[in-house]
Amino acid sequence: MDTKSAVVAPLRKILGPAYDPLRRTELRLECMLRHRSDDALTAEAQQYWTRDDEVMPQMSHWRGAGIFGDEDRWLAMGRRHLELYGQLLEMADRAPSLRRIVEWGPGGGANAVFFAPLAERFVGIDVSPENLSECAEQLAAMHFDGFEPILIPVADPARALREVRGPAELFLCTYVFEVMPSQEYGYQVLRLAERMLVERGLALVQVKFVTRSWETRPRRFSYRRNLGHLTSYDIEEFWTAAERIGFDPIAVKLLTEDPLNENGPYAYFLLQKRETPEGVIDLRDR
Repeated sequence: MDTKSAVVAPLRKILGPAYDPLRRTELRLECMLRHRSDDALTAEAQQYWTRDDEVMPQMSHWRGAGIFGDEDRWLAMGRRHLELYGQLLEMADRAPSLRRIVEWGPGGGANAVFFAPLAERFVGIDVSPENLSECAEQLAAMHFDGFEPILIPVADPARALREVRGPAELFLCTYVFEVMPSQEYGYQVLRLAERMLVERGLALVQVKFVTRSWETRPRRFSYRRNLGHLTSYDIEEFWTAAERIGFDPIAVKLLTEDPLNENGPYAYFLLQKRETPEGVIDLRDR
């Protein structure tokens, strides 16, 4: 038991029902007084995801690690996202056939083992070399030889755009936006996704969303302690931002509590890249 747990457990027992309101007040004060800059959180994120310890594999959803020692739980994550993709296909306007899939943050390959067989190439973009190696091993075990790993530093997400070898028809990102250093960082990744995709290309993006509960707001301090609670979004604002970036949002599916990783609340955004009207030049590609 760590020092904080040793203090909190007896305090919760003594205070009883009065503990939770007191904890919420403490959290508010910490968020105000310990607020960290984007640069500071970016540096902490880089340090966290490139360290070597027994916790990181579970946090990256490796097969057999921690709670994912339950094989059915691990497989259920990718299977659920594949089912969501099927729903997206049904609603999308003339979705293109898959040649290349890009996943931002493939972790241990829970999505990759279900999605990679649908395409010729599967691109994994990650800040952790260990994650890319683990994902590669999972795909190699399936005899899939079209994996393209791209390692980027947390501070330079745009490097991914320079290293992807061709356009993609599908962009995936699950359980990652919540651990990004800031909301703007997440929007930058969304802009990169739009650039990577072909016209009418699809994106399945999962974020944590803000509810009426104060605890769901972003906690911009202590990256390691607040992992999974660092960045969250207002659903309407994220939808509107996606439109500004160049997507046509198709649907959003809410999951208030995820039984597979015991976290939440999550919002899955189903997006389609907007087609450039005929005769209009997209200056971003110049």
